[in-house]
Amino acid sequence: MESPIYRFWIPGQPEGKKSVVTFIDQDTGKRRGANPTRKYMKRCAAYALANMPMAKVFDCPVLFELLIVMERPKRLLPKDWPNCGPAHLCHDYEASLWCEQKPDGSNVRKGVEDAFKAHWKDDCRVVCGDTRKIYAEAGWEPGVLVTFQALGRHCPQELIETVRPYSAPKRTRRII
Repeated sequence: MESPIYRFWIPGQPEGKKSVVTFIDQDTGKRRGANPTRKYMKRCAAYALANMPMAKVFDCPVLFELLIVMERPKRLLPKDWPNCGPAHLCHDYEASLWCEQKPDGSNVRKGVEDAFKAHWKDDCRVVCGDTRKIYAEAGWEPGVLVTFQALGRHCPQELIETVRPYSAPKRTRRII
């Protein structure tokens, strides 16, 4: 029996996980850190808690996929937007475009994975899943579509068959 697939939307412009900024506190003289993406990660965690079964902490391999939908910049909109009518009638409107701008998809993924700490013991449990980054259609909101599924302990046999031509049995040394 296959485990259920959880899919939900986190609205708002996605943010990549940034490094913690350290500074010296003028009052105490101690080094302090500020996480610039903490607010975004809290929002992701809130949506995860609302859409996932909280009673279960996954202690197994998981599939974790993200479709990152970034806000479409003005340079990619028709010149007369939003007065050109419905998006499908705008003559120079392109419905689907890959987003090659910052933040990096991997940094957004790290932040969302860290926000899921309530659902798994460690993000090393993520064993497969894609991260794709596109621009939203004109007039649509940006956000992240998260797909999450617990997997069985055994990987599909076709993965092993794919690796075999490139790998070789491990050689053991004979001790004389």
